[in-house]
Amino acid sequence: MKSSRDDRMDPALEELLRELAREPQSTLLRVPVGSGAVTASKVSAPEVSARASSLLAAERELLSVFRFELRDLLLEACRRELYGLSGLQVSRWRSFDARLHVETEEAWRTGARRTLDDLPEEVEARESIHLISSCVVRPQAPAPSVAQYAAAAQRVMIDDRARVYMALELIADESPRGAMSHLHAVLAEEPSAELRSYCWQNLGVCYHRLGDVRAALESHERALIDGEGRPGPLLSAFSLALAVEDSERATRHAEELDARMGEDHPGLDEELGLLQDMTAAEDAAVKAIRIGTFQGIEDRLGSMSRRIGHALVR
Repeated sequence: MKSSRDDRMDPALEELLRELAREPQSTLLRVPVGSGAVTASKVSAPEVSARASSLLAAERELLSVFRFELRDLLLEACRRELYGLSGLQVSRWRSFDARLHVETEEAWRTGARRTLDDLPEEVEARESIHLISSCVVRPQAPAPSVAQYAAAAQRVMIDDRARVYMALELIADESPRGAMSHLHAVLAEEPSAELRSYCWQNLGVCYHRLGDVRAALESHERALIDGEGRPGPLLSAFSLALAVEDSERATRHAEELDARMGEDHPGLDEELGLLQDMTAAEDAAVKAIRIGTFQGIEDRLGSMSRRIGHALVR
């Protein structure tokens, strides 16, 4: 395991950020909330040149020397801010391959020691996010929104992840159509397979919010194509197949759940909670269909998919 010191912020980067935080004339990262600065067109605007005449000397040095690190720090701030928003399918778990196998007491103690070793890194990460937030908003202002972090990140370096993060904030704000415009724009840029999967997954969330259950199902199934076994799209596809009374598709997704997702999967409870939040606002008719479909195929399901089904229909 790497020492926490291996991942410390470069002291020169830290000093430049502290200088920007104290400088009222700094404009590189500051994005006014409630203005046109965080609209879709702004988020896709060209990144700022290090030679721009409007920049302070510290801002030019940041872009010349630390552009990648600054972009990554702002995107990490987006990601962490999203965890605090309700109603989103944002999970900390990436893969079905993540398992907790504790065979001996010594293995448990080793895991506990490693967790404690990670605490300094997490504390340092929080301190870094606090520092970058003071460069995005002015003193005494509220903490930056995801949109502000995303717009600042795009000024530093164009990255489609910023638009996806902004879309997620719009979903949390009950603006699914606005989120869909960002997600479709990212898909039009032919992103990586992983990002493509996240776009389709969140388009599924948008369609679900709009009440189009079939379109939501198709979107989550498209997310599965590039999803590398992530649990979110598969859980949603199983739930939505039940809701559209498609026993064959529900059974197929259930078989994959049973084959790939063990009872000890560390992200299961979190993923189930997110899915239950998504289904809570459905029409009573959709819920009734899901219950009926599940009851019709329950005796053909494995233990994992039965557990998930019971959580969804209770």
